[in-house]
Amino acid sequence: MHQAELFPGVANFLLRCRQQKITVCIVSHKTEFGHHDPERISLRSEALQWMTSKGFFDPQRYNLSRDNVFFASTRKEKVERINQLKITHFIDDLLEVFQEPHLSSSIQKILFSIN
Repeated sequence: MHQAELFPGVANFLLRCRQQKITVCIVSHKTEFGHHDPERISLRSEALQWMTSKGFFDPQRYNLSRDNVFFASTRKEKVERINQLKITHFIDDLLEVFQEPHLSSSIQKILFSIN
């Protein structure tokens, strides 16, 4: 995970959100541990460390709040969290999330793709 890079355009998007004082929340459907990891390394802790190393929480870079990063163990749990946040826009790379029957219809859904 430490070698992962931001997708093209994400840095500019986050910077524009910061400049326009738009609150960004991250809701990730990520299990706590890898299915085949005998060391039981926390994928969520690793993700937070990666975000820290990329400047997500740095006030001089993207200035996201750690309190606005949420992890869900299931897609249903993810959708519940999205609805609880009462967000206006939601970006995801999985069409299946948008097709969840309980996802609020008032949310503007944006399918992310690098293609």
